[in-house]
Amino acid sequence: MAAKVGFGHEVLNADYTAKPYFAPLMYRIILFLFVGLLFLSCTDNAHAPNVSAIDIHITEGRFENSFFSGDSILTAAKTDSLETAYGSFLQDFLYGILNVPKQQDSALEYASNFKKAYTPLWQDASKKFADMSVYNKELIKALQYVHYYFPDYVLPASFITFIGPATGYSNILTQAGIAVGLQLYMGQDYPMYQEGYFREVYPDYLHRRFSPEYIIPDAIKNIVNEIVQPPSADHSLLAGMIDAGKKIYVAKLLLPTTADSLLIGYTAQQLKDCKAGERQIWDFFLKNNLLFESDPLRIKTYLTDGPNTAELGPGSPGNIGLFLGWQIVNKWLTSHSNTDLKDLLQKPARDMYAESKYKP
Repeated sequence: MAAKVGFGHEVLNADYTAKPYFAPLMYRIILFLFVGLLFLSCTDNAHAPNVSAIDIHITEGRFENSFFSGDSILTAAKTDSLETAYGSFLQDFLYGILNVPKQQDSALEYASNFKKAYTPLWQDASKKFADMSVYNKELIKALQYVHYYFPDYVLPASFITFIGPATGYSNILTQAGIAVGLQLYMGQDYPMYQEGYFREVYPDYLHRRFSPEYIIPDAIKNIVNEIVQPPSADHSLLAGMIDAGKKIYVAKLLLPTTADSLLIGYTAQQLKDCKAGERQIWDFFLKNNLLFESDPLRIKTYLTDGPNTAELGPGSPGNIGLFLGWQIVNKWLTSHSNTDLKDLLQKPARDMYAESKYKP
């Protein structure tokens, strides 16, 4: 059974076909109950709950160091050693990330060629990320908030780093835990990112996010994608906007001190301009009767990453519907501040919009 891309919940396996990274992805089947109350005051960083007493156990694994060190040829004995150290993640890496052939000899040859080609990048990453403690600390704090708001959610057991293909994954959830591909967090000025083939795959609006400060936000947004599911079969643009807005709202609960621009994916200036021009953006949606649009192609224009939103000018961000959906959720909460988190997440989008009386 092949793993799904996007909001799928399958475990990476040997039948998985790797695809280029365009957004953080996650894989895992987990059933859980939503528990706990959410209050509007918790969205204020100064009033975030005290989670210091929540004990989080997560192991740190530097898979890339274990994989690239030693002989350039990957042997069966080496893979046995890696499997002993990293368990199921070895299979995730070989068949889900590298997409090696199933035959052992061919798989080892493929992986050895990859190892030779990417050793220079690994060496650069080893210097840049010699100490991952700051990211580990940030992740533990975020997972404390995850447990506070969603105590029945099974937290990842490991925080694993790896080096994968340039056009591969950067941040995924696997059975082994959170896995971070450092090859796509080297900083937007990293030489590989300036090469022609790379820029063809990753335009400016994507590759500017390939910086270390996105590591934990991307990981937490994967968890949010796993927790927050669309509550209905409403396929309107409005529903998509509000569902996306709920996810950003929850991500902010879990990362209360993280810059909003890192969570929403806009530049800081784009987010500032959106807030200043919120009324004009909303008027554009109203005048063009976009809220209840159900044509997937038109919806994609406003709910998909891109260099900009053409109708709003070259300086605007893509995925502009995400911004409006987030504002509608925030507006609704101003009059529903004592709402149970489960109720907020299950609230139908059209009801939330009507009750919010959103009108910037």
